[in-house]
Amino acid sequence: MPQLTVDRDAVANHLIDAARCWLERGVDGYRLEYANGPSLAFWSRFHQSHRDTEPKVALIGGVVESADTMASYEGRLDGTLDFLLLEQFRAFLAFDLIGADEFWRFVSRHLTWFPENLSLPSFLDNHDMNRFLWIAGGDIRRLKLAALVRCSTPHPPIIYYGTEVGLSQWHDLEHPDGSRRMEESRTPMLWGDQQDVDLKSFFRSLIFWRRRYGIHGIKPEFVFANDSGLLILRLNVWFVVVARSEIDIAVDFREHGEVWLALATELDVQLHGSALQMPAMSGAVRRA
Repeated sequence: MPQLTVDRDAVANHLIDAARCWLERGVDGYRLEYANGPSLAFWSRFHQSHRDTEPKVALIGGVVESADTMASYEGRLDGTLDFLLLEQFRAFLAFDLIGADEFWRFVSRHLTWFPENLSLPSFLDNHDMNRFLWIAGGDIRRLKLAALVRCSTPHPPIIYYGTEVGLSQWHDLEHPDGSRRMEESRTPMLWGDQQDVDLKSFFRSLIFWRRRYGIHGIKPEFVFANDSGLLILRLNVWFVVVARSEIDIAVDFREHGEVWLALATELDVQLHGSALQMPAMSGAVRRA
């Protein structure tokens, strides 16, 4: 892709005018690829110009850099894509490289470190990497777990097309000859009977849960974690239970009063009084 000298007035004005043209035609915002290429001064100028045109415009940058670099876009962009959290989702729930306790330590530091007014949209996969379902070995349950945890964080979730209906890929991005072929994670969308209806329903339930009960913007509180991959978080009256292991578990909520189950990664969950019997599943539980 061409590298433009965006700090020259003629170039900056041309780019800003082109982007503003689409705002006037109804575009709500921009996902700005390789935002750490242009200078911060350019983004300040770009941001102000677009705010003058449309006060509610959303400007989200693709910044694959350190937390310090991401934070430097405060006031210049509305947010940056959270590649750092993406790596931890995958390490915890796809590759089993870290335990629940280590995952939570990262998340708690991560969410506290960034400025409150910098949005960090989270995601599980995108067009430049292996899909989550592929690296999880096609395990739909693991994908549901990751989606549940992702929707339990305060920043906006992003869904890469097809992830919500079980779209995977045919080959790994890394081919035996050493080449890296991005098209492997950009396979055609699944339609009709090809879609995983149960997975699609689960994603819809997550979206409804997050919107209906105001989960967005709430920082989760730590409740419990162990070496087997069990993680329990609390968001106001909600408990989010993540059981990475396929070993049956039971979680006792008696000290919190009566509870009811809002959604689960499996259908064979049983709620007895205030003890949630979870055969290899996870979900969101609410205090009555």
